[in-house]
Order: sequence, then structure tokens, then C-alpha cells
Amino acid sequence: MWLFLVILLIAIPQPTSGQCCPRFMRHGFGNSPCGGCCNNGCQSQIQRPRPTGPVNPAEPVGSVGPAGPVFINDLVQPNRNNVIPQLPPQPGQGVVAPQGLPYLPNQVAVAPYLSESQVPPSPFAADEAVPKSLGVAAISSKCQALNCDFENNKICDFSSTTWKSATGRFQNPLTGVPKAATNDGYIATYVQPKEKNVLTSKDITLTTKATFSFQHFKATVGLEIKFCCDSETNCPWKSATSVSVSEKGNWTLATATCPEGTRRVIFVCENLGRNQGACAIDDLRCV
Repeated sequence: MWLFLVILLIAIPQPTSGQCCPRFMRHGFGNSPCGGCCNNGCQSQIQRPRPTGPVNPAEPVGSVGPAGPVFINDLVQPNRNNVIPQLPPQPGQGVVAPQGLPYLPNQVAVAPYLSESQVPPSPFAADEAVPKSLGVAAISSKCQALNCDFENNKICDFSSTTWKSATGRFQNPLTGVPKAATNDGYIATYVQPKEKNVLTSKDITLTTKATFSFQHFKATVGLEIKFCCDSETNCPWKSATSVSVSEKGNWTLATATCPEGTRRVIFVCENLGRNQGACAIDDLRCV
């Protein structure tokens, strides 16, 4: 029996770098060049440059444990069952189903969720968008840097001489802000008729278009809040100057998108009415 196995080992050609491995060779030959093979027979290429353009669907993008490489084709085609790594039956930390597809045991996300001692945790730089075709949300870290809940008297990466951090009631009960949208802190300004107050972020450069969500509050008719990208003349969102029944005394959620290349975001509260009043912002998030 042992003699037969030795003869079999000698008779089967061992693949060299770049060759494909027959499927049956993947098991039982863990120390051979086939130890890093996927079912499609392609060997792992651990040392690969970070992609600078469209990614080849047949290109290995990482590996999971000793089972070998994970290929983009294996990630984006839900009906393939030829990925060796078998993940837990339910998604866990660091595991997501690509493209929003129902979770399957043989599906894993590409970057930055794959890691191994000899593989960088992600083939993409921190500020690069992971291609949407890989099923991973492409959110710029520069966008996320502007997230702010305005708690503990902080205004994060914003500056203004007229907007102030606030807790509890801001100004008077009739034309002020009663409380924060969530928790205790927010940022607010009090504007006289025919004036405007500006809140500006630090300089950034968005590497992809980014959508922001935020809570806003305006106390009186005639106040207009604008969300602007780079300039007060480029404002993808602005509030109405009226105050609806649902808005009266309440915070309202809004979203706005800035294009790629935007260097800063700006909030403007302008008083186009006859009465003084307060504007406020809370819970700014890059979504």
C-alpha cells in the first residue's frame, strides 16, 4: 500500500508557478504548490501591487487561512460553489455578502475584510474608493472625518465666529432652540433680519462624491438654512423659508451630496424675514 502511494506521488506531475492545479490535488498535498489553489485551479499571487485601474475579475484579491486565494469571480457570482473557504452559516464580524445578495457560505467581501499574515489587510489605499462591483461601500475617509454629533461643547472640524456649541435651550423660548435633536449637544446661531451667519468645515478633498445627513432646526418664518459645497453659490440643499406644522418646534432630517473634489462644506443660516431667530444643526454624518 505504501509503495503504491509513493509511486503515485512520483507519477503525478507537481505544478510549477503559474500552472493550474487539478481539483483533486488540492487536498492531501497541502505542502505542494497546489496548497494555495482555489477550485478554479489558479494559484495564489500573494505579492501583487495595489490596483490602479479596473480589476480583472479572474485576479486573486486575497486569501482566507490556508485554503488559498479568493477571486473576484468567486465573490460576485452567487451561484458558484467552488470557493474552498467555508465561512460560518451566518454573517459575522468582518464578513459581508457582496452586492447586497443573500448571504451564502462561500461569499466574502474583498477589502478590507480579508487578512492573513503575509497579505496586506487591504489592497486599497485608505482614501481610495473600493470598486462598487466588489460589493463594498465606497466611502471616502475624508467625508467621514466631518462626522460630528456636537456633544461636549465640540464643533469638530468646523469653524465660525457666529455659530456656537449649545446644550439645552438656546436663546429665548419663542425664537430660539428648545433642545438638541439627540442627546444634549448641537451647534446653533442667532440671526438678525437681513443677515446671514456661516459655518465652514476645514479644508478637505473628497476623493469620491459624498452624501451627508444632518438634523436642522429653524425657529421662525423667514430663516433659510443652506448646505453648500465649496461656495455659498453651490448649495445642493436649502430649507424653505416657511415653517410647516410638522417643523414647528421640531428638528428635521435632511441629506445633501457634494461632488468629487469638494474641498469643504458650508452651512449658511440667512434671515430673509422680519424677525430675529435661531438656526441649529445636529448629528452630521457622511452616509
